[in-house]
Amino acid sequence: MSYKYLISEQYLKEETTLHENVDSKIVGVAIRESQDIHTRDVLGSSLYDLIISELPSSLSAANKELVNNYIAPMQKYYSVKEIIISLQYKLANSAVLIRDVDNMRPVSVEDLELLEQKYEDKAEYYRKRLVDFLCDNSKDYPKYSESNQSIDPNTTSYNQGTIFLNEIS
Repeated sequence: MSYKYLISEQYLKEETTLHENVDSKIVGVAIRESQDIHTRDVLGSSLYDLIISELPSSLSAANKELVNNYIAPMQKYYSVKEIIISLQYKLANSAVLIRDVDNMRPVSVEDLELLEQKYEDKAEYYRKRLVDFLCDNSKDYPKYSESNQSIDPNTTSYNQGTIFLNEIS
């Protein structure tokens, strides 16, 4: 059975600043990881499995709205966050290598962390919207609140914001 993606490589490249020449393998792995780690986590296994079973052509109207307006925007930013490190580093037999292109310089680790945080913040914004939507429309998504799931929906946000220690009195 082949893996069913909720968003495509084309969608990711059209809807984000991801350059069109990024290797499809890197993009595919990042989309799959973000879907497995983040999307399944927020939906819970019952709703996630239902949506996956309806792909690609038989999504109910409610699930189509959920995927297009809430899941896809969240997942695109988690996917880009997953891609960032892969674009900078290559795992090879002999070592971990830094990718370098003529006339360009690699960014610092601090810059990578800043960029990752930017995309995680955006993903968390859309994650909150998704959770709020599911809670407000629970009658349309009974699988979301179903008990005894193998993965229960995680309705909390991992990102608690930035604390500036010099501002605490």
